[in-house]
Amino acid sequence: MTLRHLGRSVCGELAQAIDYEWLVTNGIGGFAAGTVCEANTRRYHGLLIAALAPPVARTLMVAALDVAVTYASTEHRLATHEFNDGTVAPRGYLYSPSDFSTCPPNSNRIADNSLSANAASPRELNRE
Repeated sequence: MTLRHLGRSVCGELAQAIDYEWLVTNGIGGFAAGTVCEANTRRYHGLLIAALAPPVARTLMVAALDVAVTYASTEHRLATHEFNDGTVAPRGYLYSPSDFSTCPPNSNRIADNSLSANAASPRELNRE
């Protein structure tokens, strides 16, 4: 496994973050894959692609989570989606972690370092 650590200079810039991809497999045909900025730019990007008849019949079960955090009465939408016409909305990459790591567990700080969030990694979500 290759571990990669990306800093805020990559994570906070859409043009760069969209070029870095991650992949986590569960060993029986299922996987999770996406970009660092969480924009699903390929048809096989998603948080849970299950192999319904392992190792084939892969089916997208969870495409994305559109998470919003409210802090000091302000809502911050953390998702990023890029549409066919080039529109990017919401712009969650602006709150990208100050450090992205492919090494679970995933513990990240949003851009202004005032909040931290711990989330289960796709590997933990895919455990049997």
